[in-house]
Amino acid sequence: MAQPLTFPSGKSAINSVAEASATISVAARENSVTRTPNLVPRPRFAQRRPIMALIELLGRRWALRILWELRDQRHSFRALRDACDGVSPDRAQRATEDLRESGLVDLVDSEGFGLTGLGRELGRHFLPLLVWSERWARALSKCG
Repeated sequence: MAQPLTFPSGKSAINSVAEASATISVAARENSVTRTPNLVPRPRFAQRRPIMALIELLGRRWALRILWELRDQRHSFRALRDACDGVSPDRAQRATEDLRESGLVDLVDSEGFGLTGLGRELGRHFLPLLVWSERWARALSKCG
């Protein structure tokens, strides 16, 4: 049986939709804020297919934008929010927590948020997508 993924912080990710639902239900019963558990995406098959976990993580609200804004420099929390067109503090907090727990972003007190080595490596893989997306946009503009 595959071992659950864990983060550098020692937290483990939720293994199934049923486990996530149970976690949310408990939180609702306790009258706490109901929020999708903070996890590196863990659909049932993520243990065998890390690409699916990555796609889910990057598909979360504001994750890609935050990674993009950190590509060249570190930002304080406020500067990062401003760079992301004023994303709400709550949403920015959730996204940065997820990205930190996944090992893509770190926080240095005196310097702010920045990409880790893994985050920079992932960013290098975005560059071909940037080139492709520009070609795609041109093709779409010719069609319509």
